[in-house]
Amino acid sequence: MDPQALAKRLWGDWYHDADSCTITRKKPTSGGDGGGAVQRTFVHYILDPLYKIYSHVLGDTPEELSGLLREIGVTMKKQELHLDPRPLLKLSLSRFFGYPRGLVEMFIRHVPSPVEGAADKVALSYTGYQSSEIATSMRRCVSDGPLVIHVTKLYSVPDGSKFLSLARIYSGSVRPGQRVKVLGEGYSADDDEDMAVAEVEGISVGVGRFSMDMTTAIGAGNLVLLEGVDASIKKTATIVDVSQEEPAVFKPLKFETSSVVKIAVEPLRPRYEYEYI
Repeated sequence: MDPQALAKRLWGDWYHDADSCTITRKKPTSGGDGGGAVQRTFVHYILDPLYKIYSHVLGDTPEELSGLLREIGVTMKKQELHLDPRPLLKLSLSRFFGYPRGLVEMFIRHVPSPVEGAADKVALSYTGYQSSEIATSMRRCVSDGPLVIHVTKLYSVPDGSKFLSLARIYSGSVRPGQRVKVLGEGYSADDDEDMAVAEVEGISVGVGRFSMDMTTAIGAGNLVLLEGVDASIKKTATIVDVSQEEPAVFKPLKFETSSVVKIAVEPLRPRYEYEYI
């Protein structure tokens, strides 16, 4: 069967008919391959084989496990077969499925590159003239053009002493020590009250749970964490070079907010609850 056609039949009420070796919507009346209950295709093709790998890795001897893993294309060294259960299971699954790359693959498939997505983002969010030099530079993602950065969120550092501004560079390049204009959501050419001049004290790039400090200029298309420009930012902001005249800003981002309440519930008298059960 075509892999894509099979993938569509792994969800919902699809069943594997062992007698006719087909996949059908109607649940077969006869038993499964082993004479047991008929399971949905996801259980038959995905969960059951996974459960078998779990049980064999955690329950078999190293000699038995070596032969079983070899049958499914997984080779293990002798010292690896004597690992503790948890690292042994993790190693066996990584050898069978390959090392995880789901998040990166999702970005590649569904998130356009900075060059491909810049035109739509500029057309939807930038309030300046679309025919201006700045807008053209942003659409082309030019690293030596006028500096335009869009700040979308503030992140607190672990000790809570300061905020880092998560931003995307649409045009130009930014470097540590550069003086910039921070344009708030209320800035306009007629009203520059919501504007502040700041110095970029540091630049870092997010790498999973950590960040990597950068000492050189970072060009257009990159997502960066800026230090030292957060004082006048409420939610979002636009950052341009300090020498740029009459800049425009990005539209404020609209966040859907909802109240989140966490409640810890426990019985007032645990002994009575236990007796009742």
